[in-house]
Amino acid sequence: MKKSLFILFLLLIIFLGSSVALFAQQTYQTIASIDVAVGNATTPEIYGPYVVELFKKSFSCPHKGVWGYVSNSTANCVYKTQPSLVHQAAVIFHDSAIYTGVLQCVGFARGIAAAARHDLEGRNAKDYLLWGTPTGWKRIYKTSFGAITNPLKPGDMALWNWGLWGHIAVVTEVKGNSHLPYAFTVAEGNGQCSGCVDIHTYSYANPFFMGWLTK
Repeated sequence: MKKSLFILFLLLIIFLGSSVALFAQQTYQTIASIDVAVGNATTPEIYGPYVVELFKKSFSCPHKGVWGYVSNSTANCVYKTQPSLVHQAAVIFHDSAIYTGVLQCVGFARGIAAAARHDLEGRNAKDYLLWGTPTGWKRIYKTSFGAITNPLKPGDMALWNWGLWGHIAVVTEVKGNSHLPYAFTVAEGNGQCSGCVDIHTYSYANPFFMGWLTK
């Protein structure tokens, strides 16, 4: 009798162990599949415009009824829309708005990059041109040979040397031949309006447009 109970107990342990292992494997596979799907959905050129539209449609982030607006007084809009945001992006947007008063262009660009699993260190936008190249990125000046070998493309971070701090935005579309672009469209924060997120098209020939960061 004792021997039979021992054998039954042993078989039960083996069965439970196999079930746990199978469950763990299935869970890992499910997470891995979701991870890949999110990664494909959050490339900068796709995720940038998505976030812009998300904020513009949010009643918690109004600005003149046109643009999404994120300031330190409306930063809770990030949390209200967070279910549709990648968590790392939402945190960076919120922290940027709280720390500087409004969602800055750098905060927006860093959030979009983080959603695509690209770490972009924080600095003033102009300093991406003047300081060392951020880790994991290539810095290309539009008048350099690098602009031929690494032409501006969707997903890059465009850089301007205007104003006191400069400007950075996420490239979503390049108009013209990749080696002879005449304009490009970006998703940006704090560009045409303080704290606003929106989509705009800029001239490639603009003298303040200096280059871009690319992966």
